[in-house]
Parts: sequence; structure tokens; C-alpha cells
Amino acid sequence: MLRRRIDAPLEEGALSMMTPFAAFLLAQSLHCSGVVAVMVSALVLAYTGPRVIRARSRLQSFAFWDISTFLINGSLWVFVGVQIPGAIEHISDVGGGLRRATVLALVVAGVVVATRIVWVEVTSLVGRAVDRSMRKPHRYVGFRQRCVTSWAGFRGAVSLAAALAVPMTTRSGAPFPDRNLIIFVVSIVILVTVLVQGSSLPAVVRWARMPDDVTRADELQLARTRSAEAALEALPAVADALGAGTEVVKRLQRDYEERAELVGASGADSATSDLAAQCDLVRQVRLGVLQYQRQAVTALRNKNLIDDIVLREVQAEMDLQEVQLLDPADAE
Repeated sequence: MLRRRIDAPLEEGALSMMTPFAAFLLAQSLHCSGVVAVMVSALVLAYTGPRVIRARSRLQSFAFWDISTFLINGSLWVFVGVQIPGAIEHISDVGGGLRRATVLALVVAGVVVATRIVWVEVTSLVGRAVDRSMRKPHRYVGFRQRCVTSWAGFRGAVSLAAALAVPMTTRSGAPFPDRNLIIFVVSIVILVTVLVQGSSLPAVVRWARMPDDVTRADELQLARTRSAEAALEALPAVADALGAGTEVVKRLQRDYEERAELVGASGADSATSDLAAQCDLVRQVRLGVLQYQRQAVTALRNKNLIDDIVLREVQAEMDLQEVQLLDPADAE
């Protein structure tokens, strides 16, 4: 509801930062899992976001969360390293000590890996039994490919967050039983799965002889094709509602038809498509012209004819144009 009412990138960005904390604290106040609440809120927002989040806010928030996710994942090892010494210190005083805790952690790690392997196999069998289309050759996933899926189940930030979310004390004020043991076991499981499975995963992928993944390219082609078709279908009604003249409609229609043809050409063999080659040349020319535009605007700032705020606004417009013109291979 709040996202629908707010149309300010900074406020929406602040709201996106507050959302996981609000979900966690609300769940904790209801004596529920805060970690699960954060995950559920993320899934809900990912589903409803395209309808309620506006373009400017989406551009800023995506850039922010991409960097934040990278930094948080990188700091995972810092959290693990900080938690293990304290957990070891308290475990050493308990019966069985560190040896018992280490054995328990390794057993849990083995159970986690084995459970994922069994789960992948069971869901594959159930899926083929329920959905007959999964039996078709182009959708069938072989045993070796399923092994890659099973072996890629690393534990990470969510597991550690769940362990750290265990309260320090019970309602009576007594220390929560075996909290340090839980943190130690989870940390060892993370280390074992990431170091052992992560280091051996490339070998498993080579052994599995994984086929080229064309799913993303096919889905991207489908989305762009449907988007171009929707634009042509909606153009007459939108133009009529806004009172646009015939010349405006014809010009826009030519533009959308050209985009639709380009999308269709990109789905074919681009090496034999004259239209794709011509559009690629146009794209390269526009990218080259953009560099001169940047230099011209920067020169105005250097001569104090415009200030830095105006420069940033114009640069943002040029950045959007460049991102649209960049080839997907260049943008990654």
C-alpha cells in the first residue's frame, strides 16, 4: 500500500531498506521466525514489485541492492570468523567439549548434503509422474545434471542468520540452552559445504557434461517479442485516448514496427540478417556519438557555464541511453 502512494526514489529506497527490518521485528514480536518473515516479504515484494514500484525508484533500488548483496555475501566470512571463537570458548566447558561439537557438526553437514541429494531425486521422480511434459527429451534432466543441482546446495547467509536469531536467553532470563553449540554447528556446516562442495563443483560440472543453457536467451526473446507486440496492439487505443494526430501515430507505429522486426531478427541467425547488422551498426554509431556528447557537457561544467547538479542530471539521461544501446554481452 505504501509503495503505491509514494512517488519519490529516495523515500522508496529508504522504505526498501526498512522493509526487511520491519518484517523481522514484527515476526519476533509475534514469537515467529524473523528470518522466515524476511524471506517471505522478499518473495512477496519480488512478485508485486513490477506493479507497484516506479521506474526511477526501481533503477536506484536495484543498483543499491546489487551492491549491498555483494557486500553482505562477502562479509559472511567475517561473521563466521567472529562467531566461531566465542562459540568454541563456551563449548569447551561443556561435556564432550570441542571434539563432540566437531563430530556433531560434521554429521549434520553430511545429513544436509545427503538430504539435498535425496530431495532432488525424489522431486524429479514425482515431477515426472505428475507432469508428463517433463518426460519429453527437451525437458528431461539426466542423472548427471541432477547431481550438479544436488552438489550446488551450499549453506550461507540465511543459515547463519537463522542461527544468530536464536535468542540469548529464555523468557525466564536463563541462557538459551546450547545456543553456542548451534552457532558452532551452523558455522562448520557453512564452511564444509562452501569449501568442499564449492571447490569440487567445477569438476562435477565437467563430469556431468552440462549442455548449453539457452533458457535465459529463449525467455528474453519471448519477453521482448511479446513487449513489441503489446506496444503495437496498445498504440491505437492510447493515441486515441490522448488525442494524438494521425502523423504522430504513424511515426510511432513505424518506430514500434522497426523494433518488432529487430527483435524477430535477433531471434534468427544474426549473421545472415541484414536488418540485425544494420541496427548493430546504428547502435555502435549512437554509442560513439554519446561519448562526444559527454565531453561537450563536461566542457560546459569545466567552464562554469553549468553546475554539477545539472551535469549529473544530463549524465543520468545519457547513462540510460547508453545502457539501452549496450549489447547484453558488453553490459555484463
